[in-house]
Amino acid sequence: MEAKFSVSGETQGASGKPDSSAPLMSQLPQSSHSALLQIRWKGPAPFRHFLQPLARRVEPLPGARIAAGAQHAVGGELDDHAIEAAEQRLLAQAHLDIGAGEVALDACALLHALDPRQRTRLRALLQQRELSQGELLFRQGDPGDCLYVLTRGSITVSSVGGDGHRLLQRYVSFSPGMMLGETAMLDGQGRTADAIADVPSVVHALRRDALAQLLNEDPALAAMLMANIARHLSERLRHAAAAWRLAAA
Repeated sequence: MEAKFSVSGETQGASGKPDSSAPLMSQLPQSSHSALLQIRWKGPAPFRHFLQPLARRVEPLPGARIAAGAQHAVGGELDDHAIEAAEQRLLAQAHLDIGAGEVALDACALLHALDPRQRTRLRALLQQRELSQGELLFRQGDPGDCLYVLTRGSITVSSVGGDGHRLLQRYVSFSPGMMLGETAMLDGQGRTADAIADVPSVVHALRRDALAQLLNEDPALAAMLMANIARHLSERLRHAAAAWRLAAA
């Protein structure tokens, strides 16, 4: 379990106690696996009087920090990486790896309910691409000329700043069997975020011109593909809405 909350601390000179972090630690649920702490500090006492005992009480997550020179905690752009590190640790404890396993192309969402002839026709139009860990699949602003079906690995979509550098904010991570990039392909606009491979991954691209070809030559197949794309988008929106409701609760 991950607990995320904000703490506002005010001290009036007596902050040099043996462990001034004890009140905060007492608020952490005993069932919490990890906690993301957002601390606003006021008062004359040095912040290190709080940080030092806190650092002794907690086990650091990779890539997180309490403050410059320390090993833990959190703030701003590092929040999402701290959450990701906690998720990865939970997966490792369950003996599960990110991107482990593979989903056959025929079992992916785009091919749902297609008959053997339609599957064969579609597979002939798909272009396979292998990605190494950390390789960009597309960058924000790139032309949205195709959608991708992920059959192996993990792809994370993240926001980017005006300078084009990737920020530490994930929107979603895709697992095998899912498709991504369909919105930009359908509306003809550019990519709205970066997509990067978390681990070695395999995707299959369906280009917009190939879908247009099917609309002319095999309208029944094209209609089924559009229905599958719409169903996939609907499921993602429902999951996102559920997550927003949970976060707001």
